[in-house]
Amino acid sequence: MMIYKELALYGTSEARLDITRGIKKIKDFMVPEAGVNSAKYKTMMTMHNINGPDRFMILNGSRFHKSWGIIIIILLFYTALVMPYRLALLEDDTNIFFFYLDTTVDFLFIIDIILNFNMPIEKPYQAVPIYNRKIITIRYLMFWFWIDLLASIPINLIMKLVIVESDDLDLSG
Repeated sequence: MMIYKELALYGTSEARLDITRGIKKIKDFMVPEAGVNSAKYKTMMTMHNINGPDRFMILNGSRFHKSWGIIIIILLFYTALVMPYRLALLEDDTNIFFFYLDTTVDFLFIIDIILNFNMPIEKPYQAVPIYNRKIITIRYLMFWFWIDLLASIPINLIMKLVIVESDDLDLSG
């Protein structure tokens, strides 16, 4: 009843208010490319794998994803705060506890690299997750993989192996 009063007041016809005119399906209204270029729509759906993740994909917001994120944040705080303090101010470099702790942190970062290949990424400027493994791999390898790889090299373990092997060498000839 209210709309008819506004129509009479503003002089608009009902034909101008018919938003469903020309829309055959709701999909055509929500995704304009779907009705006009159905091949383009199917390609887009296939490229981003909208059908859903495979069974090994770790879903955003899952309990494991949240728990792993908390573990990584704790490891990053340890790496950023405790390790520089130890390196700069502590003279005891032979503490076996810190050796095993640092090695464990490095291996957890290596596990994080593997898990990053199994986590969907979000399309930029949209909240649409991309489950396509090819796109995930390409985007991860383009930048973050190399930073993560360099950061996760177990330097303590390598140094321990190199020092132990060099101590075993007989340099006297």
